[in-house]
Amino acid sequence: MTIYSSKFETILTGCQRLSVVASLYFPNYSKSHIAKQMFLAKIAEDKVLYSKLTEIGFLNENQFITPNQMTLLFEHWGVPDAISQWMKAKR
Repeated sequence: MTIYSSKFETILTGCQRLSVVASLYFPNYSKSHIAKQMFLAKIAEDKVLYSKLTEIGFLNENQFITPNQMTLLFEHWGVPDAISQWMKAKR
């Protein structure tokens, strides 16, 4: 078992709850289910990203995001600000 020193190290490895990832991309929403709704709506609007995600198993009903899906999100939307700030502070 690996113990991580930060919640962001956990985000960068393994499958993550969709609601947690959504909250990272939409931190201004205080309720995670609203952030998740916005997250899914924005993915649906981005036809290229949506197509690539569905090719590797993404469904709106999924409760988790796989590492490959996270990589696609990072490539299309960039790394969420909270993770970027944590990575800079860690240097």
